[in-house]
Amino acid sequence: MARLFILALFILNFLTAEGQEVFKHYGVNEGLSQSSVYCIFQDKEGFLWVGTADGLNRFDGYSFRQVNIKGSQSEKYHYFWKNIIQDSEGNLWIGGNPGGFFYDYKKEELTRIHFNELDTLKETGIKVIGEDKNYNVWMLCSSNYIIWYNIEKHFFTIKKPLENFIKPFSYYVYGAVMNNGKLLLGTSNGLLIYDKETNRVDSIKNYSDTKSSVSHIIPGNNDCYYITSDSGLSVYNNSTGKMSSLVSEYNHKKIVFTCVIRIGNNLYLTTPNDGLYLYDIIQKKIITTYHHATDGNSLSFDALQCLFIDKTNQLWIGSDGGGLNKMDLNQKFKLYRTGITNGMKFSADFIKCFYKDKYGRIWFGTHDKGLNIYDTVNDTTLIFNASNHQLPGNIVGDIFKDSKKRIWIGTDLGICYTDEDLSTFHNVKISDKIKTIKGTSFVFRFYELKNHDLIAATYHGLLSYDETKQSFSWVDSTDNYAISIMQAKNNKIWVGHYYSPLTIYRVEQKDEKAYFTVEKELPQFKNIRSMFEDNNNHIWMASETGLIDYNPVNNTSVQYNESNGLANRYIYGIIPYKNFLWLTTNKGISRFDKETKTFVNFSTEDGLQSMEFNTGAYYRADDGELFFGGVNGFNSFYPDKLFINNYLSNIEISSFSLLNRNLPVDSLKLINKEITFHYNENIFDLDFSLLDYSAPNKNSYYYSISQDSTWVLLGNQHHIHLSELAPGHYSLYVKAKNNDGFEIPKQLLISFTVLPPFYKTWWFVLFSFIISISIISFVIWYVYIHKLKLRLSHIEREKEILQVRQRISRDMHDEIGSGLSRVSLLSQLSGGYSNNKEKLDENLLKIKNISQLLNGQLNEMIWSVNPLNDTLQNMLGYIHQYAGELLEENSISYMINFPEDIPEVKISPDLRRNIYSITKEVLNNSLKYSGCKEIKIDFTFTKGGTFHYIISDNGCGFDINHIREFGNGLKNIKQRAKESGITFIIESEKGKGTTINLLGTLETKITT
Repeated sequence: MARLFILALFILNFLTAEGQEVFKHYGVNEGLSQSSVYCIFQDKEGFLWVGTADGLNRFDGYSFRQVNIKGSQSEKYHYFWKNIIQDSEGNLWIGGNPGGFFYDYKKEELTRIHFNELDTLKETGIKVIGEDKNYNVWMLCSSNYIIWYNIEKHFFTIKKPLENFIKPFSYYVYGAVMNNGKLLLGTSNGLLIYDKETNRVDSIKNYSDTKSSVSHIIPGNNDCYYITSDSGLSVYNNSTGKMSSLVSEYNHKKIVFTCVIRIGNNLYLTTPNDGLYLYDIIQKKIITTYHHATDGNSLSFDALQCLFIDKTNQLWIGSDGGGLNKMDLNQKFKLYRTGITNGMKFSADFIKCFYKDKYGRIWFGTHDKGLNIYDTVNDTTLIFNASNHQLPGNIVGDIFKDSKKRIWIGTDLGICYTDEDLSTFHNVKISDKIKTIKGTSFVFRFYELKNHDLIAATYHGLLSYDETKQSFSWVDSTDNYAISIMQAKNNKIWVGHYYSPLTIYRVEQKDEKAYFTVEKELPQFKNIRSMFEDNNNHIWMASETGLIDYNPVNNTSVQYNESNGLANRYIYGIIPYKNFLWLTTNKGISRFDKETKTFVNFSTEDGLQSMEFNTGAYYRADDGELFFGGVNGFNSFYPDKLFINNYLSNIEISSFSLLNRNLPVDSLKLINKEITFHYNENIFDLDFSLLDYSAPNKNSYYYSISQDSTWVLLGNQHHIHLSELAPGHYSLYVKAKNNDGFEIPKQLLISFTVLPPFYKTWWFVLFSFIISISIISFVIWYVYIHKLKLRLSHIEREKEILQVRQRISRDMHDEIGSGLSRVSLLSQLSGGYSNNKEKLDENLLKIKNISQLLNGQLNEMIWSVNPLNDTLQNMLGYIHQYAGELLEENSISYMINFPEDIPEVKISPDLRRNIYSITKEVLNNSLKYSGCKEIKIDFTFTKGGTFHYIISDNGCGFDINHIREFGNGLKNIKQRAKESGITFIIESEKGKGTTINLLGTLETKITT
């Protein structure tokens, strides 16, 4: 049998057969301030800080927030470079040019580090080295000054070191704090050591003379330090003082490195233009990866500047123009696809089937480019196709090893087999001529029955292989598009069809030949692409409507789809492994736990070739490795070795805004301050993040307003919008699960208080209560006082009435009574003068006069008690009438000056009566004692209600100092004036008459 020529392609694989590395890119389109990244750092909380040629950025896994410089320096250069450190107080120090930068966490302020002493220097760039055990933060100035800041003393020290040797000019580029407290300095012309105690620098023998420009220094093990320079990679042993070169050239070309980071026994190195290098310290082997325009998963750029490994083992790579790159060193799935960046060269990436041989080689069929065999040990690929006459066709639908160790290969144009040594390929005949369909696989699945018969599912039906005739013949040729086969424990054959129902066959052996008889069809199951029987005799099926758990005993089924947590209901394949089912879908890979009935879903974030997989492209190797193929390559992994992310990252606040007004998040967190806002501004937005950068889009979040209430699932949404909360105190809890469903124990707690309107505050309620009680008390008191006043008024009124009655009774008794007694006496006397006409007439005249006097007195009494007369006008009118009549009767000249227009002003009856009585008393005294010829009466008043009442005569007058103190007339006048609140003033002088002044208030203001 002739040996066929085999085409073999020898290639180099990045990371030695560990699969292709996938780089995720972050640039300006993703929010980065600038695409040249010169420093990367992760702080203690977990935020990633990225320094660029134009700004400092903080990244939370979802978005970048540019941190601006405060003050007058904000418009100047924002060039961040070389290094970022976090000191023991939690603040950041960042290298820059010109000057450095300092970020104060409590104040959330970024300020430029400026030194007046260095202003005159040409080079003022600052590189931050680190903090030593004495709390000194060390920095280098490009003009060869060393600076340190003591955190405890808050004091900067600037030194120009003394040099103990003669060398060409060089400037400081980078440095590291060594274990002995000295500084290892990298310069543009070699390596130096600085001693703080002596302020001197010394060169390192056998290194300074190389004139290498150092770019980066990191500590290693055993007091060793790795140095990158334009001479490659070196290591310096501080204990022995020995310098060794590790890598100086690659592929016979001098190599320049810009940055180095150590991860285990591997050193990752960046280059100015040659991509990323990996140096294996143990094997002393170099592996490279580059940018390629046609590979979206390659490096974004080959000009690289810095490296950083975060807490979740993500490698971050800063490029000079291509932004930020991330490579997951915990990649769950090995990725295999053709490409230039990783050296792999496959014939195609649309994968149909797999097989892993005893040599560890991976056989996989492609859609239209034949068979590939990839040797993971020797990094070689063998390609077989129809054009070289190795295969019947180029669409390889299945690869299967039978019990006779033959490797069967089903293609679109026929079937062949070979062995694992690839000694030769045998094409196998099919008894009846088949109708081929261009672009479609002929064979979908090979299956070996328990009796070692080989059958094949094709798009025309089932084929069975005859060992004697060495050919296939039709078992069931109904053009029913058979795509899956399984033999159950009861030996029944289950065949899934693309269009037709699932069919169960009974197999009978006659004359050493197997006969297939249709036992039953299950019309509820169509397009079954994969199936297997578990230990409970349940049949699990992959369908286009989800995962099906079928119980043949009672003909019942349970279906799982997106509502149960499955990523996608269209399932291509099932591989059982222990208590799990691994499923391929149109949205990645899902793992189903048969006990808990839960799914864990994996996506391209986990390193999958794409979200879409293919029918038949699932395989479990003898060593337990699983393979899944899709439209853009394939993945492999060992389920027991699958990396599960259980790192305890922090959930942190990214931003907090109140009515679109951002609040200071960092300072709020550090000082543990409770958020307080008013009821009318209780609309706020909260962004938060689980600071695990493995696969942020797969992190899930939950929140609860109080710890005892129900948790609300947010999914991957990392934003909460709350509004219209009732006034009160709240505790907002946020919890998270990472990309692998691991729940983070530490929850985010945000306490805040919504202040009520003032009318709902406790003090206002208390105040209102007090006011209400006061008002009620006042109303009760007022009503009581009012009633009391009414009662008192009534009592006073009754008292006044009683007084009036008593006064009237007294007056009537004193005046009317005495007058009537005289009339009675005169009447009796008149009876005795019946014969004496003269005496009788005299008595009758006296009776007449007394009667007239009594009538006047009665009129005065009636006038004084009539309330209609309680006006100023009536009082003055009555006084005018009385005075006029009295003075005319006594032939006294008089002058009465009262206002012409007297308003209707109400006055009290007491005031009216007392003024009138005083007038009578004064006039009668003038008539009796003064001997006056003239009397004047004047009354004036003001709008304010005050009045001035004057009665004067031109009589004899008297000495006011010798007036009789107890005279009844004057005493009565003073008493009446006092009762009405009237000021009484008497003016008199012998021979000059007398004047009486009354000054008082009418009790009512005058309105005109």
